[in-house]
Parts: sequence; structure tokens; C-alpha cells
Amino acid sequence: MSDSFRHILYGREEDVIGIHIISYFIGRSIPQLRDRPTSRRTLGTGAERGQRILTNIAEIIPLAKQGSLLRAIAHNQAQTAVLGVNQLTTGLFRASNALHKKAFVEAEQERMIAERLLPHLPVYEILNTLRVYQDRTGEFLRTIETAFPAGNSAFVALREDSDALQRYLPFPTGTSPLPWCECQ
Repeated sequence: MSDSFRHILYGREEDVIGIHIISYFIGRSIPQLRDRPTSRRTLGTGAERGQRILTNIAEIIPLAKQGSLLRAIAHNQAQTAVLGVNQLTTGLFRASNALHKKAFVEAEQERMIAERLLPHLPVYEILNTLRVYQDRTGEFLRTIETAFPAGNSAFVALREDSDALQRYLPFPTGTSPLPWCECQ
């Protein structure tokens, strides 16, 4: 699974680019929360000044960490909310498909998935985030994909993952995992 995840997110060397870079630039273009420390140094005298410097450092360090977290949130926001790529499941269905194609008896395939794979996955969270974020039609990705050289393996792998998703969690045409959505 980790290979499928990396392939989709970062692409192959010949691709130069994967979803990770695209979502980075989209995340940078989305209006951000303030992403730098708001604490400023103040002047003072003697011991008071030393104490104020320590207080400022204590205020700035957590904000610096939060600043990095804000950039990561924007990046994830671009992948999920804008591109419709559910980061929690990226590559999961492609990897499941590869496992299913292995030369095992059907009963053995089901047992392996039930005993070795599903108990280690956050299934409820996966289903919830698929319902909330996944763009089943791939509308936005198709628009972006045309800007890159044909045959980018990250897009091919993502399409394979999306097709495999339909195999494992099929939604009849005209229905949606969201009751208020009129998806085709």
C-alpha cells in the first residue's frame, strides 16, 4: 500500500510531478490563516527585559510549530477539498486490487483481507472521509491533468485507485454517498 500511496502522491522520476506538488501550489494559492508569530519583542530594562525575552520566546516557539501545521493543513485542504483526493485512502484501493490479483484461492483472498488488512485500518474514518471528500467523478483532476504531459504515472495510478474504489465500494449510477448531493 505504501508504494501505491507514494506513487500517487509523488509520481515516478520520469513524471517529475505528482499530486503532492500540485496540492502544494493549490494550498499556497488558497487564502491562509496568519502563518507567522504574532508576538513581538518589547523593550524593557534589566531583569524585566530578560524576563520579557524569555516570555516572548515561550510565546513564539509554539506559534512557529502551529505555523508549520497551518501550511500542512492548507496542503491537505488542497488535496481533499479542492482536488477531491482523500489522503486517508490514497493508494488503498489500488493496493487492495493488487492483492486481489495475486494467485490465491478466492476464499484465501477474502480471509487475508478480513484477517490481515481490515483489522489494521480505521474503517469508519475511511468511509466517513470518502463520503465527505472523495470526488468520485474526478472532475477537478481531469481539468488539472491536461496541464501536464500525457501519461503522467501519478495520474494513471490515481485513476486506477479510483476505479478500484468503485469495485470495492460501488455506488449505483445517479446515487451519492451523501444524501443531499445529486452526483451523477
